[in-house]
Amino acid sequence: MIISGIHGNELPPQIAAINLIHKLYELDKEDKIFGTVYIIPFSSPKSTMVNSRWFDGVDLNRATCVDGSITNNILSKIKKLNLNSVGDFHSTSINSMPGKEGIFCTMEPSPESFQIAKYIADSTNSEVLFYKNAGNVYQGALEDECNIALIPAVTCEVLSPNGLAEKEAFEHSIDQMEHYLSYFGIISLD
Repeated sequence: MIISGIHGNELPPQIAAINLIHKLYELDKEDKIFGTVYIIPFSSPKSTMVNSRWFDGVDLNRATCVDGSITNNILSKIKKLNLNSVGDFHSTSINSMPGKEGIFCTMEPSPESFQIAKYIADSTNSEVLFYKNAGNVYQGALEDECNIALIPAVTCEVLSPNGLAEKEAFEHSIDQMEHYLSYFGIISLD
């Protein structure tokens, strides 16, 4: 599953997700998709409409463990569909955390998270940003909650000012998404 728009003011990954849907549609017509891909381009449409990080005063990427939150509902759907991995796509501005292009992952309890991150980072000149244990630093983050549930997940960040969709950031985000899918052999980048 590819997710974007957890933070509505992080626009490049949301635009990239829509463009990826179009690319996958064309690849599917040529029988060049090997698996099933679920994409949520706008996790919080209301937040995107008002260009805000917050949804009703809540940071959804700290609320996955809160029953009834949007990200908790997404996690429930991930589990119900028995998905084998999640890529959560974001953008970060220079003065925020992490403030650089990178792939967040954890080593425990889902070591494949690190392997996915390393593959994407090596292919896209992003930095691997890893923590030993899921949930220790970003409690309630969708990526961490997936990893805790033994569903390998990564969070991919591109550099872009909040509320803006710079072309280079959008291109980097779609590149990260394509390499995420390539890791699983769903698409070929040859």
